[in-house]
Amino acid sequence: MDASVFLQKNKNAILNVGIIILALIISIRIYQSQDAAMEALKRQKKSEAQNNEVFKNLASLDNKVNVYKRTLKIRSSGEVMNTISDVAKRLGLKIDSIRPLGETAGDDYIRMPVSVLMRAKNFNQVGKFMSRLESHPAFFIVDSFSIAPGEGSGLALNLTVSIIRVAN
Repeated sequence: MDASVFLQKNKNAILNVGIIILALIISIRIYQSQDAAMEALKRQKKSEAQNNEVFKNLASLDNKVNVYKRTLKIRSSGEVMNTISDVAKRLGLKIDSIRPLGETAGDDYIRMPVSVLMRAKNFNQVGKFMSRLESHPAFFIVDSFSIAPGEGSGLALNLTVSIIRVAN
């Protein structure tokens, strides 16, 4: 049998096979481009998820900074002295003198120390005073503390207390 006779007899089958092969080639190309697009979308999704995590962490840190700013709201030495005086008065301590010692500026904060001379009846009062300062919403630091016998059975206290505030 001759090749032309074979082609004549099977021309429809050969045409169908050719169309099928062409369709397979086109569909493979389409699949490859779609697969590449899917991979690009997966990488973009992963990148966006990482960005979202970073933004979530930044938002959390921003909230924490705002909480600290609200907590560290005392803005002047006068407010520091008033706060210490109020705590001492509520506990029955007698303040002999209270004076600011000048501000010290750091990069992001300002430290405002205050010198306090006071009298207490007993160690229990001293402990309550320190506990109240420690648990106060403002951030108090006792820089120095000395205690000596006072008048009668009382105690004389000499302390330096600082407050930290956020610099503007």
